[in-house]
Order: sequence, then C-alpha cells, then structure tokens
Amino acid sequence: ADFHFAPTALSKKNLTKENIKKNIFIVGNTVIDSVKLITKKFNIENLEKKNQILVTIHRREHLLSKLNYICNELLNIKKKYKNWNVIWPIHPNPKIKKFINKKLRNSKNIKIINHLDYLSFLKLVITSKIICSDSGGIQEEATFLKKKILIIRNVTERPEVLKTKNGELVVLKRKLLSKKINSLIKKGNWNVKKNYIFGNGKTSEKIIAILKKLKF
Repeated sequence: ADFHFAPTALSKKNLTKENIKKNIFIVGNTVIDSVKLITKKFNIENLEKKNQILVTIHRREHLLSKLNYICNELLNIKKKYKNWNVIWPIHPNPKIKKFINKKLRNSKNIKIINHLDYLSFLKLVITSKIICSDSGGIQEEATFLKKKILIIRNVTERPEVLKTKNGELVVLKRKLLSKKINSLIKKGNWNVKKNYIFGNGKTSEKIIAILKKLKF
C-alpha cells in the first residue's frame, strides 16, 4: 500500500516494526464513524440503561469445556442477582447453539436470542451495563459507548483498551468471571467514561482530507 491509515499510535508502531516508514497517518477507526452515525440517525444514544449483562462468544477455543465454564459462571451470577438479566445473542455456529440452548434453556434470567443486525445489536450494547465478550470489534465500540467490557480471553489484539478503565482481560480459571461480574455489580463499578482512543467518529473525513492534500 502507498498510504497507511492507522487507528492508534500503537498501530503505527506495529507498522514501523514491519519496516514501513512512510505515509502512516493516525486517524482512528472507521467503525466509530459507523457507531456515531447510527446512534444519531436512529436516536438511540440515550436509551434507558438496564440491569443487563450482554454476552457474546464465538471463538473456536471456547467451544465445549470452556463454553461450559462460561455458562456455569453466568448461572452463578443469575442465582445471586435475580434483578439482573443476561442477554446472549447466539453465534450461528451450530455447535455453540446446541450446547447453549441445552445448558441454559431453563434459566429465567438468561435470555438466549438469535444473532442480530447491527442496529439491534448496538441497542443492546447501549442498554446493557456490563459486556462479557471474546469479540475484538466490540472492544472498540464499548469504549466509545461508555461500556465496561470483560474480555474473555488470555490476550487481546486491542491492548489499547486495557490502558483505559473500559476493558479488562478475564482468564477462564478459578471462577474469575463470576468474581469480576460480582465485584462490578456489588460496587456499582460498571460506569466508565467515553474514550476516544479508537477515534471520535471523524476518521473517514480525516482520510479524505489527507488524500486530497496529497493530491491522490
């Protein structure tokens, strides 16, 4: 590529490590442009927040035993906090669908739903107080939408999130997931500030301005 539009300073650093030295511009991520555009267009920015935990799991490494662990952890939370609900849009993977439906179908406070279109999903993100996910993209959306996200992984390809108070890594061991959720609910620590580490919603404009300036 002739031009490199990096979302963050860390992304630029990674490019330089790959011996790319020229035409690197830190502009944010276009996904934040989409989030900002959709939330304003459909007037969903100020939807009422609920005692709700949004869960999304799709990675292959979480199939079977680890998926069972996650379900058990959520069941522990459900027993302790009956006024909190868990909403889990299931990934289309048939193995995940079959397992989760069997494991959680009789749980009153845990609602299993089909995967959603982007607008419906953003509504869930906005109305939830806590997010538990192994997704990469949702980490960026959560920071912009002022959401606390527990990243169910050993590592993340978006370490910038960990430098803010928005995201924490949760390794699947010693009931750590339920302990983290319990602590957030008990102390009311799900409130975090909006963070612009992945952009302020003007990434596309910045890219166009740079290309015009360079007369591309």
